[in-house]
Amino acid sequence: MDTDATFKIGDVVDAVERELPTGCPGPTRGEMTRRDVIAQMARDILDGEIRTQS
Repeated sequence: MDTDATFKIGDVVDAVERELPTGCPGPTRGEMTRRDVIAQMARDILDGEIRTQS
C-alpha cells in the first residue's frame, strides 16, 4: 500500500539517534560522525544496496 508518506534522511537519522542507548559509542576511525554513518546506511537501504529482512 502506497501512503505517499515522505521523509528526509535527516528525519531517519534523528529517529535512530533518539533510540540509541545512552553512551552508545560513535565511530572511532576516520572523519565520519555517527550521524554520517546512519545517514549513509539509510541511503543504502533506500537505494536498494542493503536488503532489509521482513
